[in-house]
Amino acid sequence: MALTDFDRQSLIFIDNNIAGVELIRLQNKVKNTCQTLNITYTNDIASALILVNALQGITFGLNFIYTGLNEALTQVPLQTSPEVTYGAVINSHNERKIVKEFIKFIQNEV
Repeated sequence: MALTDFDRQSLIFIDNNIAGVELIRLQNKVKNTCQTLNITYTNDIASALILVNALQGITFGLNFIYTGLNEALTQVPLQTSPEVTYGAVINSHNERKIVKEFIKFIQNEV
């Protein structure tokens, strides 16, 4: 999945005071790449996951943190080159048409 695929999406970012350097770089790269974003900031990973589970958007995180954490979450690899592997996290039970189309698009692209 390319970073441009996040344009016009609702994203949940971890505050820079809490996030690691690579995550901060990734979030900044997305902000600079996409022209139209709706961004919500949280102060920890748990809050970001609560918002994802509440169908409020997509967050970024370390692959090893989210893998197997919650069966309702879908982790999608990103086409980036950070030293640490990140993926997009989406609630797989979100029934909104646009989200289903987005997930289908992501899964076909990866």
